[in-house]
Amino acid sequence: MIKRSSVSNAMFLLVSLISLLDAILPFSAWCERVPSTSNPADLPSRNDSETLCRMFHAVNQCDIPLPPYMLSFLMREQFHVDLAELVRFEAVK
Repeated sequence: MIKRSSVSNAMFLLVSLISLLDAILPFSAWCERVPSTSNPADLPSRNDSETLCRMFHAVNQCDIPLPPYMLSFLMREQFHVDLAELVRFEAVK
């Protein structure tokens, strides 16, 4: 995320999507490397969402549904300019 690139296609597409949204929506994504053992955001990937919820007094609402155009963008084998334009267009609606 910090360098906004990755040799992993899945990570590159995720970074691309976040970069697109960051460029057009009124928010600023802050990215900083945190060692996995110190990063509470890594708990769900280690099947430990319960600890994360206790830490932040939160309730697990399960997965966040993404709009179909975002899922389509993320599921491609490579960056797709037309889908990037669709993400840009839909985000500013």
